[in-house]
Amino acid sequence: RDSVMFRLAHVTDPHFRGFDGARVGDFLGKRAVGALNLYSRSAHAFDPRTQAEARRFADEASRALSLAVRLAHHIELTDQLRAALTSRTVIDQALGFIMAQNRCDADAAFAILRADSQNRNVKLRTVAAEILTTVTRKPSATVHPYQDSSSRIRGDGR
Repeated sequence: RDSVMFRLAHVTDPHFRGFDGARVGDFLGKRAVGALNLYSRSAHAFDPRTQAEARRFADEASRALSLAVRLAHHIELTDQLRAALTSRTVIDQALGFIMAQNRCDADAAFAILRADSQNRNVKLRTVAAEILTTVTRKPSATVHPYQDSSSRIRGDGR
């Protein structure tokens, strides 16, 4: 993470005529993810002390942004893992039914399930859910039994 301060002697944008400005840009790697723009009506308002304060503020904002990006990534990964666990449960149940119906081992049952999925161009978990719906005469659970992460963040348990 690099913080860079650009000092502008005079802003040339006609919307900000008569303003001096300073820009603190924040970068993660080579990708700019945020900028802090400061303007003043008085010339040379951004003395070294003010610039240092702006740098400290930009550094704190950068840390907060970096943490938020990491948190969002981990939440997404958690949701994907939970969905995978749920899909795996449905697939395993369907494999058990195929094994019982065809009197075969798990590898043969998986080959049957995979072939059906590929022949119909339907996701394996969807074929497995259809088998369970047919066998149980109830729709397969499409929502995983775990609370999703958005409700954990909200803290409302929904």
